[in-house]
Amino acid sequence: MAPGTYLEKRRVVAGYSIAGLARELLALTGFGAGRAASDFHRLQLTLIAAEDGSLHHSAERIDVIRNFVSLDPAVYFRLIAIDRDMPGLNVHGVCRVCACTFHDPCTVPVNPAAGLGASTCCWVEANLCSTCADVARKQLPQVAPAAHPTIGQQLRELGERMHRFDKSHTETPGAMLRLVPKEEDNHG
Repeated sequence: MAPGTYLEKRRVVAGYSIAGLARELLALTGFGAGRAASDFHRLQLTLIAAEDGSLHHSAERIDVIRNFVSLDPAVYFRLIAIDRDMPGLNVHGVCRVCACTFHDPCTVPVNPAAGLGASTCCWVEANLCSTCADVARKQLPQVAPAAHPTIGQQLRELGERMHRFDKSHTETPGAMLRLVPKEEDNHG
């Protein structure tokens, strides 16, 4: 996974658009309302560039982003190093769908109505967490189980087929077999 893909997936999971995250970042740094539109636009372009891989965030910028987007800086910087040295290599322990990690797992409500809190996801495949696997499973089309005929239905159908076969092959007694008269028999 590319470092920019990691950032994008984590931002999306956190529920932010690029513009929404840029607004939050500007407000956090104390420059929200008074900043010029050009600063907002420049920050959006920086976020876009980081996600498309044309630039990488500094550790300081990642720390600020972490106020809104749950991400693991160690994973991000490891992905940068791998992308630089071995582009395209998959990193184990990063979900291919939501980019969660062991240190930054998805939290799933157990039973909010009962006040049971939340649990975290686990790995169901090398790079797929249980939360994303559950979502994918729920999105599959639901196929009704095939109706299996009962033994009685199968016997009735077989009887009907045999009856149709018998009716279609009863024109002459020898229609299915060639009957040889005794005098033509060479063995006798």
